[in-house]
Amino acid sequence: FLSRLRTSAGRVAAVLGRMPKGQTHVYGRVDLILATSEAVAERVRAETHRVAGRTRVFPNPIDWSRHASAAAARPPAPVDAPLTIGYVGRIHPEKGLGLLLAACAHLASTRPDLPLWRLELVGPWTIPQGGGGDAYHAALLAEFGSRLSSRLIFVGAEFDADRLAQRYAAMDIFCYPSLADQGETFGISVAEAMAAGSAPVVSSLACFRGLVTTDETGLIFDHTAPAAALALADQLARLLSDATLRQRLGARAQQHVRHFDFPASARAVLSLLEATIATAT
Repeated sequence: FLSRLRTSAGRVAAVLGRMPKGQTHVYGRVDLILATSEAVAERVRAETHRVAGRTRVFPNPIDWSRHASAAAARPPAPVDAPLTIGYVGRIHPEKGLGLLLAACAHLASTRPDLPLWRLELVGPWTIPQGGGGDAYHAALLAEFGSRLSSRLIFVGAEFDADRLAQRYAAMDIFCYPSLADQGETFGISVAEAMAAGSAPVVSSLACFRGLVTTDETGLIFDHTAPAAALALADQLARLLSDATLRQRLGARAQQHVRHFDFPASARAVLSLLEATIATAT
């Protein structure tokens, strides 16, 4: 609609925070399309070729400084403290939590050689808050509660920014096993966990490519494989058993996502807007 008012509206930029599902054909007169990841940009270009040259990826902003500071303030863990595998997000089937719990249950029953560990799930499960509902939460507990016992901790939703940053900082490994190839566009939780120095393990969704590179800034498992839970278990076991690898990936991950910090992201967006103004006719 703004394109019809071009004279009064000036140049028009649209930000796509969701994976496009055919709607980009109406953006033909938009001057700039800002995509939150290369995966979103690729979908835009595939859907609507005429806007391909006006589509750019920008660093989806996170509060890197807050999470890095929380990590720096984390007190040394006692020698006998369990390692924490963490997840932050909606407790919903599309997030692949069944795979994560199955992988952890496999490790609990077959890998007594691993250091002590626990699984902490942070996020809402009620339907009004975007979760899978009380029945889904109960089903997870019914299937995996006895198999994981005290290792499994459901924290619930955490909306306080400082307390959430502290939870990220306390996670030695962050796992985001999402299956939502039509929904995930970037991975805010993954980037925030990386900013806190947690070593990430993610599914092989295209949206995570800009965040996680195998054995460089994290580990990836194939969520489409017939034995996906076992593949995830293998990656988690690698990090649990190798402190050097865990710490190296966490440190590299933290530095890699620094350009998503609010000031850096703002500079990138302003640069894209200035270039659009300068080149538009």
